[in-house]
Amino acid sequence: SPDAHLLMAKNLLIQRKFYSGKILLSRTVDIAWQLRRYDILSEAFRLEAEVALYEDDLEGALRPYRQAIAQSDDGAMSARWQLDMALLLYRMSKFERAEKELARVHHFSPDYMAEFEAYLYQAASLNRMGKYDLAAEILYDLENDGKYEEWKGYAFAERMNALLL
Repeated sequence: SPDAHLLMAKNLLIQRKFYSGKILLSRTVDIAWQLRRYDILSEAFRLEAEVALYEDDLEGALRPYRQAIAQSDDGAMSARWQLDMALLLYRMSKFERAEKELARVHHFSPDYMAEFEAYLYQAASLNRMGKYDLAAEILYDLENDGKYEEWKGYAFAERMNALLL
């Protein structure tokens, strides 16, 4: 049922029937919560955020993530949703808010990839705010931590972005 609801909501949104799509997304979230289908929840939140951004409502885009984080008892999913919410702020060039929200990711139980992403984008936000020294410290730690070895290139690329800025 959550899968079918999500597909139907996507179909409605593609048809530009936003009101009906938003209602069905809300129902999808309710059903997915009951069945603990976190994959469906994440996709529904992403779609709700995209619709809200289309309607020029940034706070509306963040609301589903905030509610999910507050209601969740799964630390890894809370970390993922916190990261998604922070990256939404980053994407909208709200770098100060994004940096604060990215720092909060570590209060939950992020997996290695979410942890790395949070640190990387926190450094990127700091770079865009002109706080190059703080960003450089984070990037140095990422480049020298063995558990992030396979993603070291991303930290280097952000270091190069800092030089461009």
